[in-house]
Amino acid sequence: MLQGRIDAVRDFLSVVSSLMPPSTDFGIEIGRRGKQVYYVDFKGVSMVMLSEDEYLPYLSSKEVRLTIDKLPEDVLKQARQDFKRILRELMDSIMEYSKRHKEYYRVADAVSEVVLQHL
Repeated sequence: MLQGRIDAVRDFLSVVSSLMPPSTDFGIEIGRRGKQVYYVDFKGVSMVMLSEDEYLPYLSSKEVRLTIDKLPEDVLKQARQDFKRILRELMDSIMEYSKRHKEYYRVADAVSEVVLQHL
């Protein structure tokens, strides 16, 4: 039963990724694990490792691309618990992108209709 829920979350994230605007300007946080932050975007999922230099007041980061099946179970559980926020951010991203790319309005309308039914 638990595996079915995990697979459903993976499927959900895959669909979200396929609907994300094709731009590096948009990504949705799906979970955190310490200094690791996981995102979904139009390319799939990524993990960003944050580190703070001990002597300098700045953060540095490194991005690693992952396949959805490599996401840790606790991150998938976070995404499952926070799916409404993920849907809202997806809708906001699509609406913002469609302002600059008018051909994306059809996608924005379709996604908005589905998202609003589930919120």
